Amino acid sequence: ASNSLASRDINKKTDLLAELMRVDGNTQSMIPYISAAEQNICFVALNFAGLSTDVNDLHSFVSKHEKLKMIIIDNLPFNHKVHVFQREAVLNHLSSLSSFNCRSK
Repeated sequence: ASNSLASRDINKKTDLLAELMRVDGNTQSMIPYISAAEQNICFVALNFAGLSTDVNDLHSFVSKHEKLKMIIIDNLPFNHKVHVFQREAVLNHLSSLSSFNCRSK
């Protein structure tokens, strides 16, 4: 996704959300949840582009949300791989997020 994480799902498509099974909210409802979390959070996405293709925005998002300790990209259904990004590595090494820069511009 090329939109910043903070601006995703601003135009709510409630009809679509209502049709999806086992879905509770969208990006806009997730952000305050992460911001108010008292427990550590592990964010899981099914692919890099589905979370973000903007490395700087993702770095900023992790930086702003102290309880976000890990991001996991679960590619098991596609290529039998799981990619784990620890908070400290993300904050200290922007290059660790290079896999998210996966769409040509």
